[in-house]
Amino acid sequence: MISPLGEILEENMEPSGIVTLITDFGLSDPYVGQLKGALLSSWRAVQIVDICHQVQRHGLLEGAYCLATSYHHFPAGTVHLIVVDPGVGTDRAILAAQGDGHLFIAPDNGLLSILLAGHKIQSLHRVGHSQAGVSATFHGRDIMAPLAADLARGRSLKSLGEEYAPADCILLEAGRVEQGEGEVRGAVLRIDSFGNIRTSIRATDLTALRLDLPLEVELSGQRMVMLLSWTYGLLDGGRPGLLWDSDGFLEVAVNQGDAAALLGVEQGAAVVLRQVSIRQ
Repeated sequence: MISPLGEILEENMEPSGIVTLITDFGLSDPYVGQLKGALLSSWRAVQIVDICHQVQRHGLLEGAYCLATSYHHFPAGTVHLIVVDPGVGTDRAILAAQGDGHLFIAPDNGLLSILLAGHKIQSLHRVGHSQAGVSATFHGRDIMAPLAADLARGRSLKSLGEEYAPADCILLEAGRVEQGEGEVRGAVLRIDSFGNIRTSIRATDLTALRLDLPLEVELSGQRMVMLLSWTYGLLDGGRPGLLWDSDGFLEVAVNQGDAAALLGVEQGAAVVLRQVSIRQ
């Protein structure tokens, strides 16, 4: 629930002058450059940082994950612009949010799901905007980027539009973790460029399982027994194993190999963990 605390935090927040970017644009088209041009045209002194432009096309869950695991590495007052927008030009809302000392601009399509579920958002507004001179296919450049630059320069969040209730936001169902009797179910959030399979499962989800014992991992119809390792170099050569990734999520990886290719796993696949009984 959003409270008056959001307004207090906003008033006391010092702008950092930084805008970060997360998109699914890739790097072979001019769209990233145009987005940056719109930011600089709005404020020449803005500092732009690329987090990721290789989110899977229309990959809302991956975009939400990139945001939730990256924003807190930046100074307080940073503005995070997330443009993964398959509904661009429709009546979907554009949101401006404040929480955990940061500011966010994104379409209302689930990109803020993880932050909302973790109660990180204290203030949320629906951006009001004119369609004059705006491309129906590139709201990121024509609407969101100028507003992100304005926020980075110190514009008030509540000046962007009316308050918006978290209950009205679109939330992504995929990626949620469920605990059943003797098992934990999650999903593959992302496959990184090394082929590491990054899941939605955290340590707090595994309290019912003993992590010092082998675990049965079910992925893409395959069942494998794996041990939890401390880091990549300690995994059995050529064999997939478990470890905690740098963002605190459970990961399936192969030491100097490609776990996703080896196991035929794709983003969004279900993952199930069960305890393996050890008989004396």
